[in-house]
Amino acid sequence: VELVAWLTELMHCAQPLVAHAGVRLTLRCSLTAHVAAIHPSYLERLLWNLLSNAVKYTQEGGSIALVVQELAKTRPSYASVAFTITDDGMGMSPEFVERIFDPFERSEEVSIARIQGTGLGMSITKALIDAMGGIVEVDSEKGRGSSFRVTLELRVVSSADACPPLEVVPE
Repeated sequence: VELVAWLTELMHCAQPLVAHAGVRLTLRCSLTAHVAAIHPSYLERLLWNLLSNAVKYTQEGGSIALVVQELAKTRPSYASVAFTITDDGMGMSPEFVERIFDPFERSEEVSIARIQGTGLGMSITKALIDAMGGIVEVDSEKGRGSSFRVTLELRVVSSADACPPLEVVPE
């Protein structure tokens, strides 16, 4: 699966979720080569989990960005690609960030208790990242939002110009 086309489709699929929540979602891409998504169903699931969490924890009128960057060629025909999802939502305490990937872990904050979830999405996301040989980094501050950066090694399928920006906004 060619990554840029796949990301464009993901953004279109996210439009109803984003529109319903009243948040703005943007995609910024800076790939210098066409890369193929390894295990596209894994990548779809982990990005969908991160995007849907960002939507859940971002107030109406807020914004979410998915930034895709090619970091470096790692070996012939492969590139390291970072997927960063950043929101200006509720954010998390440092203590919760330490536990976020544990199964059934949910914040005990009163403001978050109303948001539905089982606490499994992030542990599943981490398992998918691990299965793909990737790494995940989390940066968050209460009241200022969160940033999740997933770095994966992907196969280069051809040379190309940088992928075009695509933006999905609520109607």
